Amino acid sequence: MVVVMEVLVLEVLVLVIVMVVMVMEVVLVVMVVTVMMVLLVVLVMAVAMLIVV
Repeated sequence: MVVVMEVLVLEVLVLVIVMVVMVMEVVLVVMVVTVMMVLLVVLVMAVAMLIVV
């Protein structure tokens, strides 16, 4: 029984670690996409300013 409990605990730990890694990956992707969008907006603004000037 003790061995079974230990195995269950290990499986739960692995699941938690995998979930945390997935969440971190999603957060990283969202951050990268946000940065790219901001850069695109800044570039468009700069081009518009140049055209206007």
